[in-house]
This record gives sequence, structure tokens and C-alpha cells, in this order.
Amino acid sequence: MNRLRKWLPFALPGLAGFCVIYIAPFFETTYYSFLSDIFSKVFVWFENYGKVLKNEYFRLAIRNTGVFLVAGCMSVMLVSVVVSYCLMMFLRNSSLIKGIMLVPFLIPSAAVVSAWTMVFDPIYFSYKIPDQGAGVFLAQVPVLAIFIWKNCGLMIIIINTAMQRVPDNVIEASKLDGAGAVKRLTKIILPTIRPNLLFALVLTMAESLKIYKDCYLYYKTDYPPEGAYFLQNYMNNHFAKLDYEILTTATVIFVAVAGIAVAILYRKDREYN
Repeated sequence: MNRLRKWLPFALPGLAGFCVIYIAPFFETTYYSFLSDIFSKVFVWFENYGKVLKNEYFRLAIRNTGVFLVAGCMSVMLVSVVVSYCLMMFLRNSSLIKGIMLVPFLIPSAAVVSAWTMVFDPIYFSYKIPDQGAGVFLAQVPVLAIFIWKNCGLMIIIINTAMQRVPDNVIEASKLDGAGAVKRLTKIILPTIRPNLLFALVLTMAESLKIYKDCYLYYKTDYPPEGAYFLQNYMNNHFAKLDYEILTTATVIFVAVAGIAVAILYRKDREYN
């Protein structure tokens, strides 16, 4: 309690800013989701929610966003863990390598996408991929490659820094006990840095929600192929049409689902500890 009183005056400005910038607008957004439109301001309660949930394009956007979220986050985490472990074993405390790996995250999206269009032809992925079945998700491949390339460097720095803090005597003891490289990683290092992995995963999930900009720059349209039509596309299109009640309703639904998912992750982590 004494520590809380000591640090509370320093935390209050940041907390106040967070409430003004994020919390208050979200409550206003929730209010608009219960209106027929923002001009007449007639309460329709949950009518907008039913309308959005029944919309085929909203369901398509949620499906594609979910697929991309799982594929992208798992790919980034897997690559980051493997590369971080290799750096730990062979290039320990290499600040130069870490600095180089951060470069893709700092490069403007326009430059990144322009480079990747030379690897993946936008015309091919716009018109040659299947319209039905699992093949529709091939439209996500270029965007997924851009996402992995941009975000792996930052996650490698976070995870590798956490790995460096694992006590050397624990690693040496495991070697004496006959544990191989894979067993040391899965049985000792990863459980030890579990909170850092969770932080990296949540950060990756947050970055995956910014993929609309890269998708728009790659396909150069608000209406990409069906497999690459994300939730951000759905929201942006309704924003352009001034359908604010639909936009706010979709936002509230997504925030609720994302909040529940993050809460479950942190609860599982606390139960593990």
C-alpha cells in the first residue's frame, strides 16, 4: 500500500491520458452502436448487433482475420524462438545483429510492400487464385510474408533478451545431465521465459491488426480478393459509406472478442505459475 501511494502521483498523468484518449472514446463508440444512426439518435438497442452478425461480409472478414491471426502469430513466434535460441548459443550478446533485425520493423510500409511486389506478383494473386475452398487463403500469402518479415526482428530482440537472463548455471547443469539443445529449449528455457513469450505474443497479435495498410498497398484496393478481405477492410468500407452505427457495432464486437482472448491467455499464464 505504501508503494502504491508513493508511485500513484507519477502514474496519475499517464492514467488520465489513457482514459481521455482510449476509454472515453470507446464508451462513446459503444453508445453509437445502439443508435439507428448518429444523426437521428434513435435507440434501437441490439438491432445493429444482429444486423452485423448476420452480414456475410462481416463473417467473411472475421474468418479471414482469425486465420491470419493464427497463421501470422504462430509463424512469427516460431521463427523468433528458433532464431533467438540460435543467437543465444552462437552469437551471445551481439548488439549489432539485434540492431540489424530491428530494421524491417522501422522501414515504412510503402517501401516494404514495393519490394515484396517483386517477389509476389499482385496480378497473379488478384486473379489466378481459386474462388472457393481452402485455396482462397492463398491471397493471404503475400501479406503474411510481409507481416512475418516486418515483425520477426522485434520479437527476436524481446525473446532473445529474455533468454539471456536465464542463469548460466542452470544451462550448464542441464548439459551435465545430458539434455540436448532441443530439450534445453523446451524444458528449461521456454518455461522460464513464459511471461516474456506471452508479452511477445500479445504484441504480435496487436501488430497483426495493422495489416490492413500493407494489404491495401499490396492489392491497391479496398476490396482485395475474398481470402484477404480482413476486418479492417470491412470497417474502412463502412467508414467511407458513413455507416457509423455499423462501424461502431463491429468495433465493439471485435474489442469484446479480443479482450476475452487476451484475458484467457493471461489467466492460463497465472494458473501455470
